[in-house]
Amino acid sequence: MPDFLGYLLLSAFSFVLVLSVVVFVHELGHFQVARWRGVAIDTFSIGFGKTLLGWRDKQGVQWKVGALPLGGYVKFADDADAMSTGPREKNDDPQAIAEARAKGLFHAQPLLTRALVVAAGPVTNFVFSILAFAAIALIMGRDATDYANVPARISAVAEASPAADAGLQAGDVVLSIDGRAIANFTEFQAAVAAAPEQTLTFQIERDGVRSAISATPRREGARGLIGVYGPLVLDSERRIERYGPISAIGAGAANTWDIVAKTGQYIGAIFAGRESGTRSPAPSAFSMFQAKWRRAR
Repeated sequence: MPDFLGYLLLSAFSFVLVLSVVVFVHELGHFQVARWRGVAIDTFSIGFGKTLLGWRDKQGVQWKVGALPLGGYVKFADDADAMSTGPREKNDDPQAIAEARAKGLFHAQPLLTRALVVAAGPVTNFVFSILAFAAIALIMGRDATDYANVPARISAVAEASPAADAGLQAGDVVLSIDGRAIANFTEFQAAVAAAPEQTLTFQIERDGVRSAISATPRREGARGLIGVYGPLVLDSERRIERYGPISAIGAGAANTWDIVAKTGQYIGAIFAGRESGTRSPAPSAFSMFQAKWRRAR
């Protein structure tokens, strides 16, 4: 229970942190273009509800952090509400509209200005995503390890799992299962998945010594699982391809497009009845980062 609670708190904190960054970048896009086009801005808020932290800058914009960190907004001087659903006062008089436009009131601005301000939020998010992925690629490079030639070496064993009960340990290399040679972790997974609730004999190597261990994969759906993670890749086996600044930006754009495309395919599949709404449509940046270094199964 303490482990689950810690995981839950960490997940909640991560969600709020990522959401806050995404919202801040999105609203900053609206804000910067609005200021460039001379639109009068009243408030820039991250979060809703009671103000926890706030100040007003020299241009008269109130910056604040709300108690409920599940969104944010830029409120223009003539907005009726934080969602910019309309002006506080509607006026069809040409002179009044001209005066309001001169004051920088958003809802009196020409269509081009309003369109640029509205589009700036999502466009800024796309640019930020590309730069974030590019930074990851530039710093970490691309994992080009040939996993087909990495032995089925276990990186971790889950507690209270069939593997733990059988005595399997991190660092163990699985050489064969029921006499069938295992070349890599993918073959190991396939053999275990195909034998739910069947006792298997694992020939392993630990610290240069070979031995046999028996374990029975538990059934999850139609698959067998024993509760191990891997593969554990040694430094001598890992291969990292490095990016230059230009190629890193290309990788960032490719990763961003990949997530957008997969999300679009997933939404289309929901409407077509081929997917449910309970599965994550695309990996997050953090999960993609994790997958480069640890393949959990």
